[in-house]
Amino acid sequence: MALRHLATEVHQLIAALDSTDQLEILLLLLRSPSQTFNIPALVSVSNLPDQSIELALRGLHAKRLVAVVPTEHNQRGYQYAPATIALHAAAEGLALAYETHSIAIIKSLCDRQNRSLRTFADAFRLRGEADR
Repeated sequence: MALRHLATEVHQLIAALDSTDQLEILLLLLRSPSQTFNIPALVSVSNLPDQSIELALRGLHAKRLVAVVPTEHNQRGYQYAPATIALHAAAEGLALAYETHSIAIIKSLCDRQNRSLRTFADAFRLRGEADR
């Protein structure tokens, strides 16, 4: 796979992301680290539905990559704010890798999601007589 050469921290960050939506939102916020975005602004620049953006932001906040900040209109704002230098370095490394290996990164995330869905579906598979 084309991602083998990436730093361990970048691999760990990719593994920590739950979806391509999280990846897209993280990269958007990373490009403008001093800017605070609300959900409607992210909808307009990402073309993702607001529910997907909200879910992605909650996950990124839980992963300590995004801060929730108040805005002047009492709305929630979101800003790229990694909790550690190591998280920032991993995010920067991911952004750099994404420039040249976007398909491989997206494929890695999608493959992991598909495996999770398959495992979940297999839990409900009916067993044949031989399996009982």
